[in-house]
Amino acid sequence: MAELYFIKLNPVIARINLYNAICRNPETMLPFLPKDQNANLEHIKLKVKENIDDLRAEELSWIFAWARALSNANKEDLQTRLFINGIDIFYEITDHTAADQLINMFSEYQEISGVHILTFT
Repeated sequence: MAELYFIKLNPVIARINLYNAICRNPETMLPFLPKDQNANLEHIKLKVKENIDDLRAEELSWIFAWARALSNANKEDLQTRLFINGIDIFYEITDHTAADQLINMFSEYQEISGVHILTFT
């Protein structure tokens, strides 16, 4: 079961705000990173500082999980926190069945067309 978010990234804001948020409290992000957490943290910081558009879907999902934990699962706080840090959620599908169906459709489209759509669950 999934939720689907459509986002717009702002590299300029992320380079300043998100990078600084991660650098101020790196220990709060470490639990959301897989093994070799310090290396992954440094890799994310580098990508955010250079261009947030270069983040892989998996890396972006780690940032979402971190922001969700910091916002205590408050949806409005999560959206505000992400927006301030250069990630604008402009549309969301929270109905799990609809989200799963759309993700499956995106996956099939990617296989048939060879065009990559950034998705993560």
